[in-house]
Amino acid sequence: MSDDLSNLENDILREIGNIGAGNATTSMASLMNKEINMEVPYVHLLTINEIMDIVGGPEEIIVTTFFKVEGDITGTVYFLLSIEEA
Repeated sequence: MSDDLSNLENDILREIGNIGAGNATTSMASLMNKEINMEVPYVHLLTINEIMDIVGGPEEIIVTTFFKVEGDITGTVYFLLSIEEA
């Protein structure tokens, strides 16, 4: 967990991610008529350069969803998958 988030903030973000990922997993399993397992998502606050290092560098091909959060809380969310995971 990042030092920039309180335990409560981290737990809230993990739960939001867990609910979203759980809904997506249920829908995908229904579409594929197959059991799909998932792990509880984790939260990391990172710079873009730290993200690049984690995914294998700027030459690594990945699949990502990106969205901005605006309002009382602002930020950017990236959902990253390897080609195999996607």
